[in-house]
Amino acid sequence: MRWLLLDKFESWRYAPQVTAPTLLLAAEYDDIIPSASTRLLYEHLPKSLATLIVVPDAGHNTISDTSEYVGLLRGSP
Repeated sequence: MRWLLLDKFESWRYAPQVTAPTLLLAAEYDDIIPSASTRLLYEHLPKSLATLIVVPDAGHNTISDTSEYVGLLRGSP
């Protein structure tokens, strides 16, 4: 499988250059994107611009079904 994925999705490398407010939403039980990858990205974003929220009881494919997720996208918790 590794040879199929040419892009390593190392977004953290570009994170220090971000100049816009950034909201990272992560599913508590994401089985696709490791929480370590999300944390690495968050740690490299400018602290004054980055917010990380972990949506409880959600998986990678179910996060959008939660009311919290929808509220966060609308700008309210």
